[in-house]
Amino acid sequence: APYRISELVLLGVWELLRPTIGTNNCDTEALSQAVQQVINLHMSIALTFIDQKIMPYRNVRYGVSLSIRSQSSLDVNLALFDVLGRIGLTGIWFHWLVPHCNQEHQESVRNDVTRLFHAGMELIDNNPALFLPITDRQGTDIALFLQLWLVSDLDGSEVTSWLKGMAHRLMFAVHRRENYPSSFSDYRELAEHPRDRSDAYFQESTSGSTVIPLIAAWLQALGQAEEVKMLSALVRNKLNHCTLQLWMPDATSEEAMYVGGGNHGLVLCDLPLGEGSQLLATIADACRMDTAFNSLSPMQTGYWPVILVACRHYHLPIPPGFWLESLTQTTNIADELVS
Repeated sequence: APYRISELVLLGVWELLRPTIGTNNCDTEALSQAVQQVINLHMSIALTFIDQKIMPYRNVRYGVSLSIRSQSSLDVNLALFDVLGRIGLTGIWFHWLVPHCNQEHQESVRNDVTRLFHAGMELIDNNPALFLPITDRQGTDIALFLQLWLVSDLDGSEVTSWLKGMAHRLMFAVHRRENYPSSFSDYRELAEHPRDRSDAYFQESTSGSTVIPLIAAWLQALGQAEEVKMLSALVRNKLNHCTLQLWMPDATSEEAMYVGGGNHGLVLCDLPLGEGSQLLATIADACRMDTAFNSLSPMQTGYWPVILVACRHYHLPIPPGFWLESLTQTTNIADELVS
């Protein structure tokens, strides 16, 4: 509860600050200081939770899963991905903090980024539920942890192994029609999922997905062409009714994003998986044409993690503008996308 409240307070203070950006007065300075103080408080709460509740059990087999103290596999799955998203976002905040802190503290802050990434990987390795989400909105938590890896500059072999494992488990779950990710978000619907194995229910519960194109795009960028082909065949043979999509902000997002106001943004629909390169090229084209993302006030002012806080708090997918360019540069395929 304190963590979620600190998120809400941060977003609320940012909403107060937003109209004053670009002006020079005492109120703007006071609000800027308030934002910094709330960010510090949010990071303190997040790190206290992770250090006290997660770190002691991260390398214990099923340690965090058992500490959730629920007999429901749904509760375990939801809680684990929530924790993974918090670890990812906290590490991202520390990465953002590096150039904003004193030089003598920068190495310590970088070490926190590395420590949080390794903690997340240990959490994944010891809690197999993290190899497949149960609801599509958990793609936000997956993307946050992947973003942490990007900013950490660490070796990507562990992340690659996790994504490959997720792709294989997804294929198995869909073929069995058991515990596959659904497009539902209501807890009662998720508790009954899968209600049956009929074609009608299966098509209803897999009507759309942001997780599949997210996994496929990252696997392609990481050079895992076989897994991308496998996902492409799965979509073609079993999920041809499913709308593959990603979310991006639009001109209305600046007014609505920080207060959770209604529907906003635009959706990239019917994304082509193909062999993977077409998917990345399609996303890259959309990002090049997008002007709304860089126009968001946190992007304009350098407080870009605020957008990720809003996405996590309101269960919005992470815009590909955050990860596409860095991912392609990291994996040396940027020139291929441009061509």
